[in-house]
Amino acid sequence: MLLSSLLAACTSDERPPDLTRSDGVVTIGFGVPPAERALYQPLIATFNEQNPDMRVQMVGISTDGDSNEVVGRATRAADTAAVDSVSRADMTSGRLFDLAPLADADATFARDDWYPGTLDMFTVDNRLFMLPRSAPLPLLAYNKQLWASRGLPPPQPDWTWQDLAAAATQLARKQGDTIDVYGLYDGGDGRYALLGELASAGILPFATPAGQFRLDEPKVAQAIERVRALVESGAVALTSPSARGTVENDNPYQLIFDQHAAIWWPQYFRPNASNAPAPPFDVGTVPMPSLPLPYSDVVLAPGGYIMSSGTRYPQQAWRWLSFLSQQSLGVQYAVAAAAPVPPRRSLAESSGYWKNFDAETRQAVETALRRPSSLIPIGKQQPEVFEALSLALHAVIDNHEPVDQALQNAQARLSEQLAQLPAPAATNIPPSVATPLPESAPPGASALTFSAWG
Repeated sequence: MLLSSLLAACTSDERPPDLTRSDGVVTIGFGVPPAERALYQPLIATFNEQNPDMRVQMVGISTDGDSNEVVGRATRAADTAAVDSVSRADMTSGRLFDLAPLADADATFARDDWYPGTLDMFTVDNRLFMLPRSAPLPLLAYNKQLWASRGLPPPQPDWTWQDLAAAATQLARKQGDTIDVYGLYDGGDGRYALLGELASAGILPFATPAGQFRLDEPKVAQAIERVRALVESGAVALTSPSARGTVENDNPYQLIFDQHAAIWWPQYFRPNASNAPAPPFDVGTVPMPSLPLPYSDVVLAPGGYIMSSGTRYPQQAWRWLSFLSQQSLGVQYAVAAAAPVPPRRSLAESSGYWKNFDAETRQAVETALRRPSSLIPIGKQQPEVFEALSLALHAVIDNHEPVDQALQNAQARLSEQLAQLPAPAATNIPPSVATPLPESAPPGASALTFSAWG
């Protein structure tokens, strides 16, 4: 009987049965990718011990596919879940629970404990759809030895894109047609530099509706020309720098370790990026210049917690998510500065995050955190515009097309894409959340463990 009811719950389009225990204890599912199970097991044990009226049960979820697929899978598999990110489509699909009313009613949530802009990144029309695991403050790391050898003063926390571009130009070393040291290596295709140049010219692509933004105007052409000059000088490295300079491979860690890059994103020292030791030189950390950059393109896979709109127990699910927002996962980084900034002031203190920095660096990072974030929230990003800018930049730098022609082609492509975009469709139908399988079956019942990784 137990087996048949559970199978029915997994296959029916109707809501699964309420399997609240006879003693009133509510069980909620928490979807976790297999690789992160060990991170959450002790947190679940602590929470369950502190909350005897409810129980959190881990549910495996696959991370195959894009964000929409992962989030869709997670909201069907469990009441709550840990995911890498959410998209605007996820937030308007109707399958995510709006956390704002729950947060506002929770005196312990303390919105002012969250760094400015952190919750805004996942808010659409005052509706909050994810509690992020990090603050929206992208950092840059730099080689202090290279910096000093060029006679440059240390970068300041309030530096601008022009300051960064000027420093990267002085840090680069080019011999003939080959580049031995790149000024800035962000592992991208030059979009960061292009948005920096556009912002310096007063052009903010994401502050204008996509249908009204024009690529084929002089200021955009001038910005692309400036980025091309930065790339050709070695001030900015694009993807696959081995094809453009004297470096032998494109492993980010090796480029930095061998001092072929002077400034870089510290995320390249994540544990899963390399098992090599810290580099043989002092590493400095400084906030990235404040620019209107798309959050999801700068803060890669920030990670956070969501609730399915199909949950039967939003109050209990919220209690669990609120608890998680106050916890550190204890992930170790080969270079301490690579660790993302915790989203809450209290968590940054309790987790020992600030021990990663000297007093000067801590002051710089804290100063930047107090400023409102200039990053573009996920709900306001216009990926079509970003793609069109990237297309034009690639055509100019890699295919050597004339700038005006590249921008005309990109504009035509953008107009075509916008004309073909379907109207956003919200289902407004909460997903049917699978009931977590009981961890122990009643006497005489047969237990079946079923896991779908796809």
